[in-house]
Amino acid sequence: MLSLSRVLTLLVAAFAVAAVVAVPSRTTTDDDPHVNPVGIITRSLRPKSAVYLTNAQRLARGLPLNNPPKPSPRPSHKPSPRPSSSPACVAKTGYIEAKVEGQATGYVSMNTNVYGEYEFTTDASEALSVSLSYCADKKDTFDIMTLNGAADFDYLGFITGSSNHGTKRDLDQGSYNYAYLGGVHKERRGPAVRADNTFTCATGLKESVESNVWSVNGDKYLSVSWVNTDKSTPCVTVLYFSDDNNFVITADPEKYMKTFGGGEITVCPRHP
Repeated sequence: MLSLSRVLTLLVAAFAVAAVVAVPSRTTTDDDPHVNPVGIITRSLRPKSAVYLTNAQRLARGLPLNNPPKPSPRPSHKPSPRPSSSPACVAKTGYIEAKVEGQATGYVSMNTNVYGEYEFTTDASEALSVSLSYCADKKDTFDIMTLNGAADFDYLGFITGSSNHGTKRDLDQGSYNYAYLGGVHKERRGPAVRADNTFTCATGLKESVESNVWSVNGDKYLSVSWVNTDKSTPCVTVLYFSDDNNFVITADPEKYMKTFGGGEITVCPRHP
């Protein structure tokens, strides 16, 4: 589950004992599926320019405060008050805090691994800064914009897994199919579309993406929903995969873990 610190908080619990009893260890062969492709040459992604952080955000990350602004030589004109927007609608900027069992509390990182997938980090100065807006009285999903992640990809979304099987490659119960957390372009709510993304940019392998997958439930937790090709929305679980230092979603975490041999469940983010 993901959460925006002071906008979202990501809780990650080990998926072992409580949820799945005795997940067998995996002996791999060259023919076995891998979470990420093997035997390829990847390219590095260009990061965005540094993003401005407010003093509150800097304090939360243990960073020094911004330099105070210079005084204005003339009094500024006070703008006329504007009618307030609906209290049910909010716009926030923050970072995604991640609590992974067995590790110190950390964050979804602004850095990507060699495959173009966003990493987990315990370094607050490397946290991914994001911006979002939503209306609590509506059930609509929304997009999350990244402010300091991979350049050229302004939204946080999911990218279909390179080892997905089946002609439709949907996320379903009984299937280990999955999708990576990465950088994408803004797409309409609906089934995954073939479009550029950080994974494709890093690996050269074409995959499909969804960006409009985020929502906040009544407890102010950030949730993820995926749309299959038949427009069904399976219940998905967010997992952290330490081998590649990445996050994925899948509709069958037990099948995923039996196939790839690892992963920790991430509990949805919470607003402060």
